[in-house]
Amino acid sequence: MLCDVDGEGEYGGDRAGHIRASREVLDDVVHRPEDLRALCDIGFPQRPFWMAPVLAADGCAVEGGRPIVDLDDEVVIIEEEFGNILLFGAVQGWYLFLGLDDGTVHALPGEMELFEGDLRPVHTDLSSLRHLLELLHQRVLKVGRGEAGGDPSAPYAELARFAGGIQDEFARVDPVVFCEEEARESPWVYFFGDLRDGLYGTYYSRPGRV
Repeated sequence: MLCDVDGEGEYGGDRAGHIRASREVLDDVVHRPEDLRALCDIGFPQRPFWMAPVLAADGCAVEGGRPIVDLDDEVVIIEEEFGNILLFGAVQGWYLFLGLDDGTVHALPGEMELFEGDLRPVHTDLSSLRHLLELLHQRVLKVGRGEAGGDPSAPYAELARFAGGIQDEFARVDPVVFCEEEARESPWVYFFGDLRDGLYGTYYSRPGRV
């Protein structure tokens, strides 16, 4: 069962399905207070995000099943030319790393044969990542509470509008998120492309999901 993170925050409402990191694990690793608060106090929604199990707080078991990429069972810090980065999770086949010096979020493809390139920035900070995940989480809750029945193809047009709206918003708020410059695409470029094509239609339109 996932950890339910208490607290109203800017989103308020239902915090079920969120997971947070352990301060005991990260106190000697993450030094920026805003990053510790995001990881350990506020937490992140799961699906499509997965936290590295070794970082999860007590009582915050990672959701059943395996992420698309294998996450290490020990704390992983990698030294890059721009500073040290911490492996803290994964999303849709990509490893996610936190820049310990400036709080930026970077991604690395889990399978190079599927995604070209190497480590690339994908969010200016953890609040940007959390904002996007919260929007996706709220979408699941909203659609899940809808009535069953009707045309099974109907959600796709709605999902396309939703995907377009999110991309338009982040183009203004955090342009790094959907950057396609020099073939260094964000994992979100692929995710939202698949979302538009209906790949996640069954999940997002599943009746009764809360």
